[in-house]
Amino acid sequence: MAERLQASVSSLLCNDLEEDRSALDHCTAAASALKLAGPLGRLSLKSGTNKLHREFVQIKQLTTAYHARHHTFWSKCSLAFWLGFWVALLGLPNYNFSARMMIYGETEGTLELLKAEGKHEDWKHTWCNLSASEYQSTDPELDTADCSAANEIETIDFESQAFLENISERGTAGKTCGYRPGRRYMDDYKRFWVVDEEGSYFPRLEYKGNTYKALPTKARNGSAPGMTFAAACLEACEQAANCSCWTFEVRRGSLINGGICYFFTDPSKVARIRLHEWQQWIGGVCQAQAKQDFFCADFMYGRYHNFAPATQLPNLHSWNSSLGDWSSDSRANLYCGILPESWAATWPNVVQMIIFSVYGGTGTTVRLCWQGFIGTSAACLNVFVMQFIYPEGALAQRPCTLEDRASQRCLARDVTYNDPNYNPYLVWLDLLGFVFVILFSNSEVNTMKFGLSWHFFFMMDFMNPTKGHHCCAAGERVFYGLICVEEYWFAAWFTTVFGCVFAVLATLLPYQWLESRSAYSGLCASLNSVSRIWEESIHYICGREQSTKRFHVEALIDGTIADSPPLATHLKAMWWEVALIFTCQSEQVMNQLTQIQENLCDVIDILPALKSCVINEDFTGGHNDFCQQLGPHMKSMVAECTSLAQLCLAAAYQRRMSSTLRKAISDSVEHLDDLQMLMVDAYVRACPTASRDLADETIVLFALSFLARKVTDLARLVPEWHSSARGCCGHLALTRRLSLICRGACKGFRGTWLDGSIFRDGHLRFALRNFVAITVVTVASVHFNQFVFAMYSPIMPATLSLLVSRYQSSAFTNNVHRLLGVLLGKVLPLLIVSGFAQLACHSHLRIYGYFAAVWAYVSLFMYMYFTSAQWSLVGCLIAGFGVYPLLVPCSSTLSPDVYKTRYSELGQMTFAVCVQILVDSLLRSHPPRDMCTYQVKKICTALFGEPADEDKISAMRALFRSDLSALQTSLAEAEKRIRKARMLADEADPKVIVAPGLNTPFKINLLTSALNELVDTLSQFNLVIIGTKAWKVNESVRENEDAASASRLADEAGSDLRRFDGLTRSPGR
Repeated sequence: MAERLQASVSSLLCNDLEEDRSALDHCTAAASALKLAGPLGRLSLKSGTNKLHREFVQIKQLTTAYHARHHTFWSKCSLAFWLGFWVALLGLPNYNFSARMMIYGETEGTLELLKAEGKHEDWKHTWCNLSASEYQSTDPELDTADCSAANEIETIDFESQAFLENISERGTAGKTCGYRPGRRYMDDYKRFWVVDEEGSYFPRLEYKGNTYKALPTKARNGSAPGMTFAAACLEACEQAANCSCWTFEVRRGSLINGGICYFFTDPSKVARIRLHEWQQWIGGVCQAQAKQDFFCADFMYGRYHNFAPATQLPNLHSWNSSLGDWSSDSRANLYCGILPESWAATWPNVVQMIIFSVYGGTGTTVRLCWQGFIGTSAACLNVFVMQFIYPEGALAQRPCTLEDRASQRCLARDVTYNDPNYNPYLVWLDLLGFVFVILFSNSEVNTMKFGLSWHFFFMMDFMNPTKGHHCCAAGERVFYGLICVEEYWFAAWFTTVFGCVFAVLATLLPYQWLESRSAYSGLCASLNSVSRIWEESIHYICGREQSTKRFHVEALIDGTIADSPPLATHLKAMWWEVALIFTCQSEQVMNQLTQIQENLCDVIDILPALKSCVINEDFTGGHNDFCQQLGPHMKSMVAECTSLAQLCLAAAYQRRMSSTLRKAISDSVEHLDDLQMLMVDAYVRACPTASRDLADETIVLFALSFLARKVTDLARLVPEWHSSARGCCGHLALTRRLSLICRGACKGFRGTWLDGSIFRDGHLRFALRNFVAITVVTVASVHFNQFVFAMYSPIMPATLSLLVSRYQSSAFTNNVHRLLGVLLGKVLPLLIVSGFAQLACHSHLRIYGYFAAVWAYVSLFMYMYFTSAQWSLVGCLIAGFGVYPLLVPCSSTLSPDVYKTRYSELGQMTFAVCVQILVDSLLRSHPPRDMCTYQVKKICTALFGEPADEDKISAMRALFRSDLSALQTSLAEAEKRIRKARMLADEADPKVIVAPGLNTPFKINLLTSALNELVDTLSQFNLVIIGTKAWKVNESVRENEDAASASRLADEAGSDLRRFDGLTRSPGR
């Protein structure tokens, strides 16, 4: 029956092709392959409409959909697009008035924004301050709505004056004074000199038995000298409690530069002056401004009720339901928002945390968030302890006197600290000791960045004599009175937590960017590439002559090998999804995908040997007879293996699988076992003895058998996966999650502090070069106070902290990218803010336009960060450093102080990066070209050994000594060195050298060719390991054998190798 089926299929497929011999051979091979095909191989060799075919097509469609979402242009573009939206939305409280009112409430900052827009009258929270007025709260004339009681004549006289422009900036004590030239009052109660600040001669002034000191002042830009002194007199009257009007008499002479200021209590006594004297007198009347604003303090949040009447200082307490329903009465109730006003300056940290943490998928984002949280928490804990030791920090109020210096109560900064126990040396030890411990530890780079940057922001304020640490009142404390709500470090810690939460949500909404899906999609893509490689390789090997198709196969293999590392990254990041977010079913999926990835790595490891066979095959000798007998077996096995591998991958990721697919997997495993036996029999007939002529064909057949064995071992685990998935629920899932977290925490602690790698030369060099650079700029930040520098500014050390990198080679290009990213991150937002400053703050065009600008800005540079291989770091820094200048309160103008601050920041950042470049150059032991040469030498030593050292084990010596364990160790060392050499190759390229000097241009092409040859050699050694190592089901061939079994198996392999070598060297072979 089988023979008749084969004959009918052959006649059907080969009709009218007898005249073309090659086509006839191909058709016969296809018919033979169809006969040998298994239940899954038939699906790829012919179409069908049965249930198995439909389910198989659905699996492929799911794979295609995941690949489109996670591994295409639109996937990264979509993630950057929605990330920009979340950043623009979360940043609304800092640049949108309505959002600011909702989050921070009715605060002083909100009032200032209303004044800037000329809408001060919209503020309804006022009270009547009668301390500077002659009226009492019981006066019937008093209008508590606007706190006014002056008569019409007094009002006209007051409003007809001129006023200084900076009324709101002078901080008047409930009173405003005007001025008019030629006004002089009588019966003063106080008089004093107003003189030049630099000092001038003026007579002793005594009046009514009192001697008054002179008031030094500074000339105002664009003002006449007389008006300068009169303005100082006016402001002094505003601050005096009993001054109702004032007069200034100008006095000029060869030794006198200033005048006399007079204070009066009765504005009705106006003196007459002669016409030629009116320029010598300036005076004005004052009026009490009883209407005072009240608002939420910086530490307040929630709802507050005012228990004081309208004529008394507001008495605010938290509102609760016992006070009745919440009303909109502006005098009784005050809304203080969700967060304290003091957190507004730190809120951009939320979006900066999102930008620096979101990458790849949910698992990677959770990992980066955890690292940032740990680093920030360490910095917060350090400053909390320092504040406990020194409650006031370095706060000082007076300069150091000679007596203080003699008693050694002050140091070089000429200050006397409020805290007599304050020890600046201990604080410096803490400042730099924290930096050293963090850099010396084996912490992740992201942990170092956040920990060190916040450490300098906290400690620079703590060490600043003008800031120090101010203890807050008991009512402002939380957590059992231990922490002030408005503490800078507390706000930074909470905004970091918020940023972590929103960063994770950004990867889940509106689409789920899960690492499990990315890993599944990546495994599917790699598996499809492997399937395509094998199909085209077998098709080429079974041909009759060489063609350019072998180079296409070579390119496919190189691309698959290059794309394999990200798979391990996704699977490693899945741990964070499993441990902190999802259930134990996700843990099972992670373990199953990891098992598949290990098997796939073994299959990929053998691809270089396949590439070598495809490239070197010359299609001579007994090649055609060999392929005629074994070609159908190889084609059928490739079709069956690739289809079975895809089903195994789908079974690992999907929680349920139909009985049809499970039966198809079982039947396919049995068929592959039978097919392997048939292929062995056919091989024995085609090649009864070892032959050099069929060496390439034999290696291909061996690699294919290895592929089939790996796939069948994996397929036998599918029933176990589904049986274990049914037993995972309830408290068992929680127990597994807690166990997973505890194991991960212990592993992380050991890896950070107990790992011997922290004493490696490379890690110590990393810690040293970063510690030296950060220490230099820290000292400069404390002592430099000219030009662009500001004393105790954290900008320089914090910038270098955020730019910490484990880059081992010449970091010039990397540092240039850092500098470019930081500078553009500061400049571009300034241009955006300047453009929107032309629009009114409350205009819809500005509100929606600014939201769109922030959205587009972050989306553009985050897409650059996600996709660009060369400019990824630049895009991340532009987006991350740009959020603070972007998320600023609305303003119609940009004050010169803003430009001064930004220019100072740019200068300090540039100086810091230049110091880092200089330190990297000085502490660099060898240039990249020498390091590449050194790595190649180490690779050759690991593979072939050194002639001068016969005792040192290498791969070649281990091979001939039958030491399988040493062979695996040597190959692992060589593989590690090859990765390092490839990383250094980019820096050694002559095209990236800034100043080549007298050195001969490095032969980068020769290095690349040498590394490729060494990789091919490594693949040949891997074949020996695969053929020698004891086969263990679903165990990677990379796992080292124990010494006893390795020695026994290596002895057997060594004898076989020597026998084969003797055969190939014998005459006629």
